[in-house]
Amino acid sequence: MHRRTAIDGPRPTHAPCARPSSAARIAAAAAFALAVGLASADEWSRPAAESLLRRWSDAVLRHQVGGTGDAFVDGGVICPACCFEHGRIADFVYPLVYLWKRTGERRYLEAAERMFDWTEANMVAADGANINDVKHYWKGITVFSQISLGKTLMLFGADLPADVRAKWTARFRVQTEFVERFFSDGLGTANINYPVAFCEAMAVASRVLGEVRFLEKAVSMYELLRPLFLADGLLAGEGHPSDGVSPRGCRPVDIGYNMEESLPALYGYAELAGREDVAKDADRMVAAHLEFMLPDGGLDNSMGSRSCKWTYWGSRTSDGMLPALAHYAKRGGKGGVRAIGRHLRLLERCTSADGLLYGGLHYREAGEPPCIHHAFAHAKALVELLLAAPPEKSADEPLPREAEYGHRRFRSTDTDLAAIGKWRASFSANDFYSNRGGVDVGGGSLTLLWHEDLGITAAATMSDFRYVEYCNFQDQRRYAGVLTTTPRIESGAFSSVRDRSAKVEGESVDGAFVYRAEGRLVDGDMRASVPFSLEYRLSQGGLAVTAKASGPFRYVFPVVTTRDAVEVKGRIATVRTERGVVRLESSREVRLLETPRGRLSFTPIAGLMTANLYVESDGAPVNLRISAQSAD
Repeated sequence: MHRRTAIDGPRPTHAPCARPSSAARIAAAAAFALAVGLASADEWSRPAAESLLRRWSDAVLRHQVGGTGDAFVDGGVICPACCFEHGRIADFVYPLVYLWKRTGERRYLEAAERMFDWTEANMVAADGANINDVKHYWKGITVFSQISLGKTLMLFGADLPADVRAKWTARFRVQTEFVERFFSDGLGTANINYPVAFCEAMAVASRVLGEVRFLEKAVSMYELLRPLFLADGLLAGEGHPSDGVSPRGCRPVDIGYNMEESLPALYGYAELAGREDVAKDADRMVAAHLEFMLPDGGLDNSMGSRSCKWTYWGSRTSDGMLPALAHYAKRGGKGGVRAIGRHLRLLERCTSADGLLYGGLHYREAGEPPCIHHAFAHAKALVELLLAAPPEKSADEPLPREAEYGHRRFRSTDTDLAAIGKWRASFSANDFYSNRGGVDVGGGSLTLLWHEDLGITAAATMSDFRYVEYCNFQDQRRYAGVLTTTPRIESGAFSSVRDRSAKVEGESVDGAFVYRAEGRLVDGDMRASVPFSLEYRLSQGGLAVTAKASGPFRYVFPVVTTRDAVEVKGRIATVRTERGVVRLESSREVRLLETPRGRLSFTPIAGLMTANLYVESDGAPVNLRISAQSAD
C-alpha cells in the first residue's frame, strides 16, 4: 500500500480541500482564538514572565536544605515528588543570579552560592565532570551546567563578589576542559541535543575565557551536525545512532527535545559566534517544528523518538522552548510572538498553587505532586526569553495548526498531520525510538486528537509503560499501573500499536482526511499475530473509525478527561470534560474499563487522565464515530 498524497515537509495538499484567501484565514484564526479563550493571541507580557520566574524560583528555594552543618546536604533542594535532591540544581545558579541583579535581593545570590557548593560536594566526578544524580553517573549533562555557569559569568561576573567570581571561573574552566574531551570524537554516542549544546558551550567558553580555539571547536562540530538537518525542516539525532534510518525510512526525531534543547542552543551559538548562516538554519527548523505546536501552546510530541518523556509543554528534564521562540520572533519569524504568548499561558496553567511546574496537564487532578526539576530547568528558559527581549506584540500571525489546511506529511517520522474544521489530528507509523521496548506509539495509530472547543481529546503514549531513565521520571504517589492511552486494536497481549511494519496511506477525500493502516497485532516480545486494519476518517463532523482483525479483538479509545462523568448506554458513550462533551457511537456495545484508580486512569506521559472506552468484537468489523460538543 502506498501513500497517494505524499508531501515532504510542511506543505499542504491543495485538493480537494481548497485553501481560503488570506483575509479569510486571518478572520478564521481570530475567531478560532476567541473560541478557545485565547484573547490577545499575538502578544506576551514581560511582567507576567518576570512574575512566573519569581514564582517558580521562590517555590524552589522553599525546598532548599540548610542549617544542618553538613556540606553533603546543605544547599541541595529536596524534590516534593521524588523525595531526593536532584543533581542538576547547579544550573539554577543562572536564574538566581539574574534575579539578584534584577531585584537587588541578596537572598537569591546566597541561595546560588549554596547550590554551587552543594554541587561541588556531591555532583563532581574525579575527572571534573558533573554527574546527573547521586546514583546516576551520566556525565554528558556537564555541557548544560557549563553553559549555565558560563552565561552567569559572562553576563553578571563583573558584579559578583571577587571570591565567588574566582571560584566559579575556576570551576567553569574545569567543566570546559571536560566537555572538550567528552566530545573529542565528534558527535559521539549521546543524543543530538548534547553535541548541539557543545557548539554553544564552546562559544560561551570563548567569551568567558578569551580563547579563540574554543570557537574553532564549535565550527568543526557544527559541520558534523548539518547532515542531520532534514529536508522537511526537522532535526534528526534524538536516538541511537544519531544518523540512523529505520527499516521504514524514519529518522530519530523528537519534537520536544529539539524545541527545548537543540534549537535554543543553535541560536545561542549563532548569536555568540556572529553566524547568520546558523541562525537561518535555526529559523527554518523552528518554522517546521512549529507545525507541531497546538493552538493552546502545547507541543504535539506524541510520535517523537523520545515521546516517553513528553510533557505536553515539552520534554522532561530539558530546558524549555522559550529561547528558540524568542530568537525566532526577534528575527521576524512568522507566528513567533503568538507562540510565546500561547506557550507562556500553558506554563502558567501547569504551575501548581505552590509555584512549581507540573510535568503535564493533569498531575494536579491526579493527586500527584510537581517534580521540582521542571521549575528549576525551565527558569533558565524564562531568563533567556527576558534577556532576548523579542517584541511583545506583533501583527496577527496564526500558528500553522490554527489554519484548516487539510493534510500535511512529514516523511522523516512517517507522520501525517490533519486540520479539518475544529479538529486537529496526528497519525503515525514511526518506528524509530530512542529507547526500545515498550516505547512504541506507531503502527499506523491515531497519535493525537485535539478539538477547538475541548482541547486535547485523545493522545498516544508508550505501548507498555516503564520508567525510562528512572532518576529522570518522578515517582507516583498513587501508582496503580499505567495504561497506554493510544487508540488501538488489541487481542490479549497483542496490539496494533507495536507493529513497526504496518502499511499506511493517507489522502484527502471530499473535504475529509482518510488514514488507513494494515498490519499484524504484535506482543511485547515483538511476536506477530493475526492481521488487522484500521481506517480513520476525519471530517468537520468528527472522527469515524473502522477497526478489523482476524478473530476476537477489542478496539480501545481512551478519551482525555479529568472528570468522572462518563455515561455508557448500549452503543453510545458520553464523556463530560472540563470544556464540553465527547460522544462515542458504536456499531457494538461500548464499555468502560475499570482501573485500579477507578473509572479513570492516569499516565505521566503528558500528564493525562483518561476514560478508557472499548468495544469488543468476535471478529466482525467495529465502526465508531467520535464527535464533540462544547460546554457553551
